[in-house]
Order: sequence, then C-alpha cells, then structure tokens
Amino acid sequence: MWTTRRSSLHVSSMRLDVDELKQRIAPLFEENFERFGELGAAISIWQGGKSIVDLEGGFRDARREKPWTSDTLVLIWSATKGLGSACLLHVLQEHKIDIERRVSEFWPKFGQAGKGTITLAQLLSHQAGLCALDRKVDIRDYKAVIDALEKQEPLWPPGTAHGYHARTFGFLLDELVRRIARISLSEYWRKIFVEPLKLELWIGLPETENSRVATIYAAKAGKPPEPAGFYRDLTKPGTLVRKTFTSPYGLQAVSAMNDPSMRAQSIVSFGGIGSARSLAKFYAMLANGGELEGHDFFSAKTISWMTTTLADGTDRVFQIPTAFSAGFMKDSEQSRRRIFGRSISSFGHPGAGGSHAFSDPESGIAFAYVMNQMEQSLLPNEKRRSCAGERSSRRSFCRAGADTGRREGEGRLSLWHCCSGQTWLREKPVCSGSRACRCSRFPARHRSQGSFHRKNFPGAVIRFERPEQHAIGSNCENSSMNWTPLLDKSVYSVLLKRMRTSATPPRARCFRI
Repeated sequence: MWTTRRSSLHVSSMRLDVDELKQRIAPLFEENFERFGELGAAISIWQGGKSIVDLEGGFRDARREKPWTSDTLVLIWSATKGLGSACLLHVLQEHKIDIERRVSEFWPKFGQAGKGTITLAQLLSHQAGLCALDRKVDIRDYKAVIDALEKQEPLWPPGTAHGYHARTFGFLLDELVRRIARISLSEYWRKIFVEPLKLELWIGLPETENSRVATIYAAKAGKPPEPAGFYRDLTKPGTLVRKTFTSPYGLQAVSAMNDPSMRAQSIVSFGGIGSARSLAKFYAMLANGGELEGHDFFSAKTISWMTTTLADGTDRVFQIPTAFSAGFMKDSEQSRRRIFGRSISSFGHPGAGGSHAFSDPESGIAFAYVMNQMEQSLLPNEKRRSCAGERSSRRSFCRAGADTGRREGEGRLSLWHCCSGQTWLREKPVCSGSRACRCSRFPARHRSQGSFHRKNFPGAVIRFERPEQHAIGSNCENSSMNWTPLLDKSVYSVLLKRMRTSATPPRARCFRI
C-alpha cells in the first residue's frame, strides 16, 4: 500500500521532467516494500524551492494496523546532525564569527587537555579527535557529558585526521550554540527554522505529536554489511569504533527511542523526529541558496562552508573514505560510492538504518528518505541509494536508479532434495542430522538442486545446473518443463517472507508465469 502525491508547479521552469521522475522513482520505492522488506517509508524530492514528488507507503507499526500517511512522523537518527550543524552555522553567521577561529574563544574550558588550538572548522568536520570519551557518562545527563568533553584529551592530533563523532557531535554543537546565542540548540532550531518554514521536524518532540510517530524497529539479523572491519570492531569492547558508538552511554536499544519521554529529549546527535517532506523542504532551502518562501536564512559565504570539503580520506571510525564540510557529510574523492549524487557541491547527512537527506545547490535539488524498519547499515544502503539515484545527473535525477540497489549475488537460497523425498527452498539442507530426517549424517544425495538467484531485474530465477540429476518428482508441477522458470516479484516476496517467519520451510515447486 503506497500512494503518490505531487504538488502543483510550473514544469516548464524546472530542469527535471516531473512526470518522468515520478515514473522512475515510484517503481523503485514500491520495490523497497516488495523486495527489500520495507515496513513504512516516505520520500520527498524538491527542486528550485518547490516540492515535485512525494511518496509514502506501508505501515507505522509491525502489526500493519496503522497506515503510513502524509502526516506520519518518524525518528531520523543521525540525519539530525545536519539540522544541528545548520543551527551552529547560522549562529556563527549572525555573530560574524569565522569558522577558522578557535573553539576555546567561546568555550574557555574546552581548551583543557590539549584542545586549545582546535578550530570551529576542525570541530565541525570531525577532525577534533573527540569521537569517544574516557569517562563513563550518561547520554541523558547533559552537564556530565559537557564536563567529560572539557576534560577529554583528543584521541589523535586535531587536524591531522578525521573520524565520525557519532554521539559526541551533537553535544559539541549544542554547547557552542548555548554559549554564543544563549539558548539551547533545539530552541534555536524551532525559532529560526521550524516556525518560519512551518516544518514538522523537531529536536525534542512535543508531547502532542506522539500519536503521529511511527514505531521504529531494529534491524533484522543477517549478514553484516560492508565494511566488515568496521562492523566487527563495533561488537568488540575497547575498540575505537565500539567506544565511539557507546560513549556517552545509554539509549543503545532502538526500542528505547519509542518511549515518548525519550522522544521529548533534545538529543542533537540522533534524536530528530519529523516527516520526509519537512526534511526535504529544509534541504530545499539550502539548495536554493539559503532562501525559501520569502525568508533569507544563509548568506553565500555560509552556504560555501556547507559545500566546501574540509576533511577527506580514510575515516578513523568508519574505516572507509569519507568526507566532511562544516557539519555535513559529502562524497569522498577516494570513494566510488556516491550517496549524494554527481555534483561536487552536494552535501547532506544520512541516519542509521537508512534515513537519508541531502542538498545539491548546483541543480537546486533536495532529497529525503525516512523509514521505520532499520537496516544493519549505518550509511545509506541500496534501498535509499536506488531511490536517490546514486549516479544521478541534473537532467535525469534517477537515470541510473534502476541500476543502483539491484546487485547480483546478494543472498542465495537453494533447493535441497531430502532423503525423505521432500524438496525445500532454504539456505541450508533441512536434514543434516535433525529429527526431521532419518539421516544422522549429511549423505551425498543432500546435494544442492539449484540456486535461487537475485538478478539485475525485479524478480528472480531458479537455475538448475544439472537438470538430469534432479529427482524432484511429484513436487514439480511439470517435470518435463524447461528448468529455467522465472519467479515474479510477488512469488519471490512470499517465499522470502515464509522463510523468515516460519520454522518450517515452504515446499519447493516449479513456478511458471
């Protein structure tokens, strides 16, 4: 269940063909539900300060009782960092403070423990070396976290490398806004951006909005995504990766963020809650030169802080090439993976599990994707990249969208013929010593009878390499048929769903279209 909305606009004034864009994006969005197991999600695309495509679909809850609608809100995780960075940059702009000035000029105690020379630019681009804390402090205790940051020694010489500040970043932004603007960052966000633009996007959700929020669900168990070293270190106590994502400690469980009292907390690092449309509208303002709906928010100089790369190279935390401008993430020149499009001026910020938002000032495009079923990836995965058009251009935003996110060999199921005469579709043999079979060992006839492949098109193929050896017999609807039947998307989805939710695997059969 998904719907499409499109706002009225003068297509002749837009460089994107709106109808073509919708035709390209809608099937990819639908495929996220049919093929990739999305529960509820929304996507919003703007250009030239105008909304051109909005899609939403699925459900707000796992029981599929509450449909995802145009007014549904959801947690956007680290995409909140982009909002927080914009607040600090606006404060610096209004107080005529350059990002090359030292942090300690505005926050004297920050200069302790060898941090006196750290600049605002280094802090905003994750070069400060403060991605983890030596002291154990609760993420809900703001004063304790700030005190720990003041006493923390940099984990590397500031300015010599960069590493993603997963949890500490929001506190660094918030404290600087408080010291310069004399109000909290969440209040600054509401006053400067939310109210003028009428955004439904909060850092600290009002109690009255809780009924609209989709329940967020943790990623399902599966093969860890790449980079393998990063995800391996994420589970090892004592590693920099582990310390980065657990300090300050608390709120590690995804379900904790479904508590209304936690939604109300102003957690700048990962606590933003809102709609895809509002998130994209905010980035549309940035893509439109810092102006929208008669309001001027940013000067050309401040926008240049957002578009100019300050750090690029191997990230000490993510262990892959990443790049950062002043507070925003960009595509690294060392990476083939493009999550912000082709333009070198693009910038934005993803969120854990799949949320993603970015702005391309060169083409005036803004994009946002939000969802409630998380994936194991902390950076945008194939679902989000396919909708965003990983190799997109100004002319055809999703020209290569059908190519991204449909990669061969991601997951393989096999047909296994058991000695009991049954054939199953699953990853491993049914028997191998289980009580379901008389065999106590893995006999030769428990051989793989073929592979269920994901191909570069929506659907799948069962390919049998040795048809003459397949003793499937009565389980097959037509034992003499050609052994290359196509499985359409609906059959594929049903089979995978049964595989994941049932202890008993489905009987394998031949399918014909």
